[in-house]
Amino acid sequence: MSNTTKAKRKKERKKRAATMTSPVISDDHIAGVNQRASLRTGDDPILKVVCKSVDCRAITDPKSGISCCIKNMKSVLLRSKDGVGLSANQAGYDDRIILVKALGVIITMINPVVTDHAEEKIAATEGCLSYPGESKRVSRYRWVEVEWVDEYGEERKDIFGRKTSRIIQHELDHLEGMCQVHEFKLESIGVPKWLV
Repeated sequence: MSNTTKAKRKKERKKRAATMTSPVISDDHIAGVNQRASLRTGDDPILKVVCKSVDCRAITDPKSGISCCIKNMKSVLLRSKDGVGLSANQAGYDDRIILVKALGVIITMINPVVTDHAEEKIAATEGCLSYPGESKRVSRYRWVEVEWVDEYGEERKDIFGRKTSRIIQHELDHLEGMCQVHEFKLESIGVPKWLV
């Protein structure tokens, strides 16, 4: 990768980070969170669900429930002490939405798709909020390029490396109804499209 490309990507990341804000969640908001939006753990059947795509035309429509889903997911993530990411099904929803803590903010990714990735994989120990106390060494791509729609209906694309890349890949697994930290048998579920 050339120095010009690196500088351009760094500038784009700074610009993106400047436009993102970390949500302020009040006690009143947490008290009003939908009871359905609680962290799902263990053998909850929704953790095995392959999440459905979100109709992007409905993202900013208050009647669609997408903004409520995202707000509730943020509350669940912020209440979890060690959480760095969350998928919609971990909060009881079946939409293709993930949250990722990066650069001191929470990035909301709706319908995230990996469009490119490093050839190299790096193994590291991962945990999972839905399987407390469990951890496993998992190999992940060193970096991934992701296209997604943000919570304002804007299309986004960026490259994420190392820790953020690992969080995104972990949450994408959840959207496919699996978790490599827990049980993971490719022969029983087939290879998810994003891993191919």
